[in-house]
Amino acid sequence: MTTVREVTLDLLRSFGMTTIFGNPGSTEETFLHAFPGDFRYVLALQEAAVVGIADGYAQA
Repeated sequence: MTTVREVTLDLLRSFGMTTIFGNPGSTEETFLHAFPGDFRYVLALQEAAVVGIADGYAQA
């Protein structure tokens, strides 16, 4: 059976999105468990910083 996690990662790959920005909490723990090697996770310590970092990355 395909999981929501697998479908989400496949969808992101199909759009060429392999960099994920976040400030993970306990709800994201299962998503980050066994994080795929073809993705990069950029950790920030506060939600507002994550938005700015992702926005700058998208505009670069």
